[in-house]
Amino acid sequence: MRRELIDTGLAEEEQFAPFGPMLWARKTDLSEVEKVQAGEISATTMARFKLRYSSFSASILPTDQIVAAGRTYKITGISETGGRRRAFEISAVARADRV
Repeated sequence: MRRELIDTGLAEEEQFAPFGPMLWARKTDLSEVEKVQAGEISATTMARFKLRYSSFSASILPTDQIVAAGRTYKITGISETGGRRRAFEISAVARADRV
């Protein structure tokens, strides 16, 4: 999903909206973390997505989000792997308590 500015008539708000085709990726769960902050318990899960190179996958930005199995992941890093123009690995984090 990509961030867009939406005009509400009173102000412009940032929202995320789907863009581009659906891509198949291999997802590897990395870790889960729970923390207490300001009296609220929150849990996060980290994952790595590996996807083949395409012109669309090359246009994915760190400010984009990934939706997988109903969970929204914020991208924390993107790296090219397997040689030039072979594949990408995307590291991302999501709230584990929101599906």
